[in-house]
Amino acid sequence: MGADWSIIINVVLGLAIIIQGTSKILSDAKIKEAKDEIIKTKEAQIIYFKELLEAEKEKNDVVVTKMFKKRTENLKIILTEKEEEISAINSSLSEKTIELENARKKAINPAALEAELLKIRLDKEQLENDKLMLLSFISEVPMINESGSYSKDDLQGSPFSLSYDSYLKFIRNQLEDRSKNL
Repeated sequence: MGADWSIIINVVLGLAIIIQGTSKILSDAKIKEAKDEIIKTKEAQIIYFKELLEAEKEKNDVVVTKMFKKRTENLKIILTEKEEEISAINSSLSEKTIELENARKKAINPAALEAELLKIRLDKEQLENDKLMLLSFISEVPMINESGSYSKDDLQGSPFSLSYDSYLKFIRNQLEDRSKNL
């Protein structure tokens, strides 16, 4: 009977080892399936976030393009106003020149008219300088390149204020820097 118990014990131990091996194989398979599901979920999240990032990038490109178009339109309006002011000053300059000539002919005190004429000429020169600066700035507004994006070089030093005075300061500084470099 002692041998019968040892056989029974060996059979039970053998069955226990087989059951343990089978459960280990099954649990390893379940762990692998769970890992595969986690990996699939993470890959799906990565694809979603890439699509979301691309959509935001396209949205931002549209916003930046609209901003630069609006900025250029505002500058063109200001430029038109400056051209009108220059035209008015040219007309006034012509009138004052005629008045000065008439004053000289009549021997009226021409000094006051000469001073007024000088002031108008200085105003005209300043307006023409402002016009040149605006034209220079309009030509420097960054545009979208062929790939549909802006280069970083185009945006460096670009003031994002839409005020006329800040544009003029920015342009005057650029022109001063260029004249110093020459």
